[in-house]
Amino acid sequence: MDQIIEKGEDLVRVENLSLTIEGKRLLKQLSFSLPKNKITAIVGESGSGKSLTALSLLGLLPRSKTLFTKGEVWFEGEDILRYSEKQWQELRKTALGMVFQEPQSSLNPSMRCGEQVAEAYRLYAPKENDKKKIREKVLSRFQEVQLQNPERIYTAYPHQLSGGQKQRVMIAMALITEPKLLIADEPTTALDVIVQKEIIKLLSHLQSKNNMSILFISHDLALVNELADEVMVMYQGELIEKGPTKRLMQSPQENYTKALLHARPNPKIRRERLSTLLDFENNVLPPIVSADKRKKVHQQLYAQPPLLEVEGLSKTYTKRHFLG
Repeated sequence: MDQIIEKGEDLVRVENLSLTIEGKRLLKQLSFSLPKNKITAIVGESGSGKSLTALSLLGLLPRSKTLFTKGEVWFEGEDILRYSEKQWQELRKTALGMVFQEPQSSLNPSMRCGEQVAEAYRLYAPKENDKKKIREKVLSRFQEVQLQNPERIYTAYPHQLSGGQKQRVMIAMALITEPKLLIADEPTTALDVIVQKEIIKLLSHLQSKNNMSILFISHDLALVNELADEVMVMYQGELIEKGPTKRLMQSPQENYTKALLHARPNPKIRRERLSTLLDFENNVLPPIVSADKRKKVHQQLYAQPPLLEVEGLSKTYTKRHFLG
C-alpha cells in the first residue's frame, strides 16, 4: 500500500489500532496517517468501520463497552488514546471538529440556530462574556459557510431551514472552535445532487482558507474523487488500500477497491449485471451487452402493454381546520 505521508509531517498517526465492542472485534490493526492541511477520505460500504474509526479519533465511543485491544492514536505527538475524559473534552473544544451525517438529528429543534452555534463558541472561549461579540462571531461563521441572510438564519429554528442550510449551520458550528482537524461523516448523504456539489466545494474552500485537515467519510466515490487528496479504503474493519486519489481511482490494486469502483454503472459500458467482489476475485467480469442487443431488449419492453396508465389526473388541496 502507498504511504500517504512521512512521519513528522502528519497531524494524526494511527498505529495498529484494534477495537472490540461487547466482545466483537470491529476494527483490526488499522495503521494510517492524516497529513496536515490536506483532505483525506475514508470509503467503504456500510458497516466497514468508517464511522467507528472517526469516533475513535474523537473519543466518543462508550467507554464501558469499548476496548482498544491494541494500538496507539497520536495527535500532534501525543497518544490521545490514553486521555482521560476531561482531556478528551478539552481536545474536542480546541482542536477537533465534527460534522455529522444528518443535520436534522444533530441540531436541537427547540433552539434557534444562532444560539446553538453561540453555545459551542462559549464552551470554546468561556472567558468571552460579551453577547454582542459572540453574536458577531457566529454571524461571521455563517457568512464564511456562505449562508444567505445570516441574520435570519441566526434567529431561525432548524425546521425553518432547508437541508443544505442546516448542513452549513453544522459546518459553521464545527468551525467556530477553529479546529485543526475537521471530521465530516457522510455530510452530503441527505442532500440532493446540486446541494451536494455546493457542500463539497465549500469544504474544499474552507480547508484551504483555514489551513486545516479534513477526514471525509463517504461511500460516494464521485464526491471523493472531487474533494480528497488521499483515499483510504476500508472493508470489514480493515484498511485494505490507501494512496493518492488519482492513482487509487485509476489503478486500484485490491479486488475490493476494484469492485467498489465498479459498483456504480458505467454509462459507456453496459454489462449484463453489476460486477461484484467475487467477479474480481475470480478475474471474470460479466459479459458486455452490445448496443444491438440493448436495442432489441428495449423494443420488446416498449412493445408490451403498460402496467399502469394515468390520464387527466388532478389533485386539489383543501383547507382544513385543526379539529375538522
